[in-house]
Amino acid sequence: MEMNPDLIKLFGGFILTTVAGGFLGSWFQARHWKKQTQLDLTRRVYEQGVDFLDQFSLLVGTRFFALQRFLWTLDGPDLEKLKEIETEYFRAVTQWNAAKWSNRNKIRLLVGDASANEFLDYSDDHRPDRPGSLHYMFVKAHRDVQRAKRREITAGAAQEAVDDLDHMCSRLLERLTTEFTARAVSLRLLVPADTPAPAAQSPMRRKLRVPEPAETQAHTRNR
Repeated sequence: MEMNPDLIKLFGGFILTTVAGGFLGSWFQARHWKKQTQLDLTRRVYEQGVDFLDQFSLLVGTRFFALQRFLWTLDGPDLEKLKEIETEYFRAVTQWNAAKWSNRNKIRLLVGDASANEFLDYSDDHRPDRPGSLHYMFVKAHRDVQRAKRREITAGAAQEAVDDLDHMCSRLLERLTTEFTARAVSLRLLVPADTPAPAAQSPMRRKLRVPEPAETQAHTRNR
């Protein structure tokens, strides 16, 4: 018994349509899952980054204002108050020092080596009087305030170092926020921070081959 050719075509088309539909459905589903997973991971990294910047800003502010308050109290008559404020300041220093390596690593992961060095540059250990990174500027200001307490320098001289530190705190925090926001907007939070961004190229752009001078001369002679 021969089967109707039209029936065979119909049956074959049904099978191909089913298989192709199932394949395309699986492909679209896998693609959607991958994209959604990337978005979820990006959102999680963004939230972690925002939380870190909040905590880091608080840590910077805590140590800076404790140092400034300590300097302001040096010329006061209340020695007990000075001792209390000094104790609070050294508590902030301990907290800062315990977290400095962790904070440097997090900054490096979030926005790259340049900003990490701006926070903590180990080469500043060899130039204590001219540091360029925030941590070592804290060290210099700390040292000057201690010298002012011992009357080796004036409180005004120590205040100059504290003022320089104030400006550095503001610059670094602004830079970290700006760079992190730029990476978040461009959806590059899952890419290593120092990876160059891909150059934007139009898919319709074609490469033009420029003929060599010898080819141009040969073509002119053959015309």
